[in-house]
Amino acid sequence: MRENTSTYKKHTFLTLFFWHHFLAMKTALRRLFASPVSAIIVCVVIGLTLALPTGLMVLLQNTQFLSGGLDKTAQVSIYLKLGVSQNQMNELNRVLHQDQAIQQVEYISPEQGMDELEKTMQFGSALKELKQNPIPAVFVLNVAPSFSTSEEIQPLVSRLERLPGVDYVQSDIQWAKRLKAIRTLLHDVMNALFLLFGFAVLVIISHTIHLAMQGYRDEIEVLKLIGAGTRFIRRPFLYSGIFYGLFGSLFAWLFIELLVIFLRPSVARLVGLYHASFSLQGVSFHAGLSLIGLSIGLGWMGSWLSMKR
Repeated sequence: MRENTSTYKKHTFLTLFFWHHFLAMKTALRRLFASPVSAIIVCVVIGLTLALPTGLMVLLQNTQFLSGGLDKTAQVSIYLKLGVSQNQMNELNRVLHQDQAIQQVEYISPEQGMDELEKTMQFGSALKELKQNPIPAVFVLNVAPSFSTSEEIQPLVSRLERLPGVDYVQSDIQWAKRLKAIRTLLHDVMNALFLLFGFAVLVIISHTIHLAMQGYRDEIEVLKLIGAGTRFIRRPFLYSGIFYGLFGSLFAWLFIELLVIFLRPSVARLVGLYHASFSLQGVSFHAGLSLIGLSIGLGWMGSWLSMKR
């Protein structure tokens, strides 16, 4: 008999718990829809506030995707001296293929270099007037993945510079390091913006809930007179903050997607000039869920801070 009574009380408690939260959510939505214009304005402001750091995060993701495996495989270009004999080039090609630090070797002849220059720079017939081809022969080397840092590649560059017929050796590892440093800087800026604009969202929601509480002062007084507890009175306002955060994050997601759709053709044309294929990506599903969770948390915290005042 006692076990049945205990089970009944537990079931009744859970039913009332969920019922009270359902009523609080319903009350919060009713209050939002009672003044839809002001609610939409607040959600749009929250969305715009969150869109800036989120947009920077999307930019970082696209930059990382565009750079592809740049950090994984470095390239080294060997520019030969003008007038290098065919025997010297054959010997150099043999030495490069035997080097364990080199994964792939590509040879670009002076004629191929001249054709590429004509296509890229569009000099027309001006280059044909030259008596001698000024473009040197080039070996483009893909370094083995185990050689991924400047400290590991520098001995290879020094060794290649001493080979006969070599005029200049260029490595892209420094450019890759600069790109990585820029991405690290943008990542730190993104985190700082999330903190700054997250605080702004907190203030916006806290102020909005505070004004809403002032508007429902009479209703709160009546609830207190009939014996309503503090938690019962606070609960709808907490859900109001949660809904502001939820709808604000959805607006931010929408703004970023519209911006990506607007910029995608321009980015595709720009990348096409470099004979590459790339499509600008929007907010990923995982990042979108993280944005929604963060915004809901800020909404709840803003409401709680407002009611503590």
